[in-house]
Amino acid sequence: MTISHSANAYTVSTGTSKINVPIISNRSPTTADNKYFVGTVWVNSADNVAYILTSYSTSGGVLVANWSASGTVSTVDTLTGDSGGAVSPTAGNINLLGTAAQITTTGAGSTITFSLPSTLIAPGSLEVTTTLTVDGASTLTGNVLVSGTLNVVGLTTLAALTQVGTANINATGSAVTTIGSTAGASGTVQRVGTGNYSLDGVGASTYTIGASTTTGTFTLGGTAQTGTMTLGSSSGANTQIIAGGSGATTLQIANAQTAGSVSIGAGMTTGTIAIGGTGAQTGTITLGGGTGAQTVNVATGGTGVKTVHIADSAVANVVTMGSLTGAASLALQSGTGGISLATGATTPGAVSVTPNLVSAAGLTVVNNARVGQATFTGQTTAAGATDVYTITNSVITGTTQAILISCDNLGTNDAQMTITRVLQSVGSIAVSLKNNGAAALNGNVHITFWVLN
Repeated sequence: MTISHSANAYTVSTGTSKINVPIISNRSPTTADNKYFVGTVWVNSADNVAYILTSYSTSGGVLVANWSASGTVSTVDTLTGDSGGAVSPTAGNINLLGTAAQITTTGAGSTITFSLPSTLIAPGSLEVTTTLTVDGASTLTGNVLVSGTLNVVGLTTLAALTQVGTANINATGSAVTTIGSTAGASGTVQRVGTGNYSLDGVGASTYTIGASTTTGTFTLGGTAQTGTMTLGSSSGANTQIIAGGSGATTLQIANAQTAGSVSIGAGMTTGTIAIGGTGAQTGTITLGGGTGAQTVNVATGGTGVKTVHIADSAVANVVTMGSLTGAASLALQSGTGGISLATGATTPGAVSVTPNLVSAAGLTVVNNARVGQATFTGQTTAAGATDVYTITNSVITGTTQAILISCDNLGTNDAQMTITRVLQSVGSIAVSLKNNGAAALNGNVHITFWVLN
C-alpha cells in the first residue's frame, strides 16, 4: 500500500488539486520507508539533509526504497579499494564489510568504525615497523621469524625456538629464567661449537644440578675425551664433597682404565688425607688387591721421617703380614732404633715362630732353615757317654754366625742329654750331647736351632 503524503492546493487556472508535500522528521529515511510515492521529499531537520525517493527495487522478495540525499551532502557514486576497481552502490548502498578474525566494521549513526578483533589471524606475514607491545598473555602458533632484535618483558612460553645469532635471555634485571619442562618425555639439549660454553654467575651464586632426580644417569665429559677436566680448581680454601649423602653410594674412580695414573694429594705439604670411615666402619678396605705383579709403596719417601701406624689402636685387632705361598718373603728392617716385639700385659711372651721340622733315625739330618728342629729317633746313648749329632744346613755359611741351640730328650729312663759343645762350620753344625743321667737313653733327641744372621 502506497501512502500519499499530500495537501490541497488552489490555483486560478485549475482550481483545487492535491500536491505532494515534504516529510519533516528528525531522522533520515531508510530502505524500509517504502510506502511513499516516487518523488516524495524527506527532510531530516536534525541533520539539515533532504532526501528524495527516486525509485523502488526488490531484494530477496522485499520492497526496497531508494532515497537519494540532496542539499549540502554530496552524493557518493563509487568507492575504490586496493584491488577490484571502483564499486558502485546497489540499491543506493555500498557495504563496507570486514574479514573474520582479521578486521571488523561497526556502523552507528553516520559512522562506520574499522577495528581489529580480539583474536587476530593474519592471512600472511605480519610486519611491525616500530615496536610491538603485547599486554597480557600472547600465543604465537607456527613459525615466527624475528630478523631484528626481540625484546620480551614478562612471561614467555615457547613451544619451539630456533635462534640464529646472539641470544640474550634475561640479560638484565633480576627475573627468573626457566628453560624446559619436567612433564612427560620432555628434554633439553644444549650444544656448543668451538666458541666454548660458559655457565657463570656472581661471587655468591649457588649452582644446583639434578636436585630432584632420584634415578637416571649423570654424564660429564666425552666418551673419547682427551682434554683436561677440572673440578674445583680454586686458589681459596673450599670443600669438595663427592658422594657425601647418607645413602649406600658406590663410588668408582678410574675403575675401567687399564693404564694411566691416579694421584691423590700429590702436591700437599700439610693437611690430612683419610681413607675409610672414622665411625663404625665394617666394610673391607683393599690396597693393591690386583692379580698382577705390582709394587705397593707406603711411606717410601726418601727425605722426611715418617711415623707409620698399622692397627695399633686400643682394640683387639687381628693383623696378618706376609704370605706362606711359594717364595714369599717378609723383611723387617730397622736402623739404630731397633725392632721391638711386644705383647699385651695379660699375655706376655706370646710370640711364636714356626720351625722347620726334620726327623732322622741316625745321628745326621738335613734341615736347611733358619729356625728349625731336628728329631733324632731311636737313640740309646749310654750313661756318661757322648754322641755327636750333625745338622747339615745351607743357611750356615761360615763360623761367625749367631746361632741359638737347645736340646731335650724323651724316654722313660733317667737319661739327661746335655750340650757339651757346638761346632760350627760351613754348611753344618755338630752338637755334642753327653748323657749325664744314671741310665741309658731310650727315646728321641730334639735339637732346636735359630740362625740369627
